[in-house]
Amino acid sequence: LTSWNGLMLVGLLDAYRYVGNEDYLKLALKNAVFIVDNLFKEDGCIFHNHKNGQSTINGFLEDYATIIQAFIGLYEVTFQESWLLKAKELSDYCLNHFMDKQSGLLFFTPDTEEVVVRRSLETTDNVIPASNSIMAINLFKLGQFFPETNYKSAALRMFTAMSPGITENPTSYANWMHLGLYVNFPFYEVAITGEDVLNISNDLRKVYLPNTIIAGTDRKSSLPVLKGRLKDTQTLIYVCLEGACQLPVTSVKEAIDLM
Repeated sequence: LTSWNGLMLVGLLDAYRYVGNEDYLKLALKNAVFIVDNLFKEDGCIFHNHKNGQSTINGFLEDYATIIQAFIGLYEVTFQESWLLKAKELSDYCLNHFMDKQSGLLFFTPDTEEVVVRRSLETTDNVIPASNSIMAINLFKLGQFFPETNYKSAALRMFTAMSPGITENPTSYANWMHLGLYVNFPFYEVAITGEDVLNISNDLRKVYLPNTIIAGTDRKSSLPVLKGRLKDTQTLIYVCLEGACQLPVTSVKEAIDLM
């Protein structure tokens, strides 16, 4: 099942992020490559399942949401931009084919299905977070990486639609409340550039920083958060808030102090 593999991928990446065991990252990369090779379609959508060499059921919102979440995380630990761009492509597909235009939330099934008895909205966080809450957080983070898009406004519209339910029954919306914290408190973009980018980012990830996205490169990059920030002489860390960056620093401690 695509969605369960996405959840497992997130778990592997969290384990690698804080424990540093390279085997977790290798397994995550192997799994992610398998997903791309076997569950992605040429038209931009994905399958829900794979068994005995075949994928047969079109993906549901939970499949897209968990894979996008995993691929954002995979970018943040490897800085391989292809993973972030794949997350962006899948998000675009979701906004185009799952959107409920009235509420701004996303249906569980896409509009490409020929026969659907009822298009439901999965919004309540349970043992597994709701696909809409995962997607809202995904869109919020992608909006930090790609500020010229409408991802962040889409995430905020989803959160606004859910605010009455969150207020009345917060225990059923735990994952949504993560987004509430991101929206109401400072959320930082950290950009690391230079040849020592991986070592610096590994040290930075040892600190629990839930209110950040991390981008990095050792070469020229077209990502908005990294564009124009590479210097040949040293590795620099930029701490930014809503696109406004403080002067770059060279140590993890200095960067953390800025947050």
